[in-house]
Amino acid sequence: MEIAIPFVEEVETEQITFAIPSALDTIAGEAVITYTDENGAEQHMLIDFNEAFGGSAIARNADDENVVVINLGTKVAVKKVTISVTAVTDANGATNYVTVSEVSFLENIVPENPVTNQSMVTGLVAIAGDQTVDLKWNRSVNITGYNVYISDEYSTDLADYELAAEVIDEEVTIASFDGDKLTNGDTYYFVVTSTSGTWESAMSSIVSATPETVEIPTQVQSVVVKAGDESITVSYKAVKNAEWYNIYYKEEDEDEYIKTENIFGTSFTLTNLINDTTYDLFVTATNYLGEGEASHEYQATPTEEIIEDPGVPKTNMLPVSNIASARLLAPGNVADSYDGQFDASWLYDEDYETHWTAKQWYWSGAVEYVFEKAYEMDYLVCVLCSVNGISIFSCGLK
Repeated sequence: MEIAIPFVEEVETEQITFAIPSALDTIAGEAVITYTDENGAEQHMLIDFNEAFGGSAIARNADDENVVVINLGTKVAVKKVTISVTAVTDANGATNYVTVSEVSFLENIVPENPVTNQSMVTGLVAIAGDQTVDLKWNRSVNITGYNVYISDEYSTDLADYELAAEVIDEEVTIASFDGDKLTNGDTYYFVVTSTSGTWESAMSSIVSATPETVEIPTQVQSVVVKAGDESITVSYKAVKNAEWYNIYYKEEDEDEYIKTENIFGTSFTLTNLINDTTYDLFVTATNYLGEGEASHEYQATPTEEIIEDPGVPKTNMLPVSNIASARLLAPGNVADSYDGQFDASWLYDEDYETHWTAKQWYWSGAVEYVFEKAYEMDYLVCVLCSVNGISIFSCGLK
């Protein structure tokens, strides 16, 4: 029987032991130590242990096993250990079996589990599919399973990878990462380790794959168009395999469509249109393989939005010239659409085109007004209106 233990890297040690059950009476054989000397040359050391148990090289451990001790004399950079057992004899003289239960090295010299090439995962390949990646690799020996890892960034550190699957076969299909489906067009990186109980090998070589769609998108469905002031907002249902969308539109009496392309998302607003003009439009979904079938055609007519006085009571109304100032007690609660240009005087300027829209409905909406002098009053009138479906607080104090 011959046991070969190659190392991934050279390790320095001065003593090697291996254990054999105490039922064996004698053992014949040798160990060959392959190492690098101080001049960098590869050397081979032959250790002959053809002797009866009980000699100076034999000890008994706590598990009642005979331990063969190989002393190398000094620390050498060991590359490979080959143990060749040619004969053993038990207490009854039988020589029909050989058992080596453990091979160990001088403490703190090598890792707890020396990795052999046979246990490492090799031949890993990745085959991209539609939102999936198929992985295959060579079979490893002396293992019970495999751990498959994935990352969206290249790294040589296993800690940067997410465990994607635990399998016992040499192939697996990966369809998700970080709780979501794999995204077509994104590149993913994979490594595989072999396992046996709590032991895990070093990681395999790193492979990558980029899932890609295999068919053009289908027709866009559930299109909704809504006309605004010089605008039309178009929304639709997401289409499988779509990378982006295109909207084609034209004035009703025109022949040529205008194409707005590379729309990422399921809603888009066409702007700078002509009010009181009817537009025809349709939507397509597109990916790198081509453009899908056009949706049904829809029409919409932009219209100027005029905000009129809703009929605010004016009897005994306090002139706005008597208001010195106003301010929001939560000045940051202003919608982003104002682009930092909000003016609190819009709350009492009698212009219904100006208004205040809160950034968050649950933040404070308190407004403080300061008058030129004290007044007695019994009511305050404010107007809540809607622009493009958004509720706004406007008009201020009356």
